Amino acid sequence: MDANIESEIAQLADDLEEASEELDLAADEDATAEEIAEAKAMATKVISSYSSLLSRLDGDEKAEVQRAIGLKVVKIEALLGKLAGC
Repeated sequence: MDANIESEIAQLADDLEEASEELDLAADEDATAEEIAEAKAMATKVISSYSSLLSRLDGDEKAEVQRAIGLKVVKIEALLGKLAGC
């Protein structure tokens, strides 16, 4: 796999972890509207970046990325869904 793609995957993994933490904090009952909005924006950006990366890959590379960080993306999508009503 191309070094640039590997670097992008590593950055996405870091961003996914950060988004997960932000969404967890935003889910607290004492979270402000601004914190919730920021967490949603971060999660949306990371999901968009993941989708963009997948669209540039094919076959084995795409499957490898999905195996590497796909579950993290699903977790972010689920956490984002919980905040949808906020």
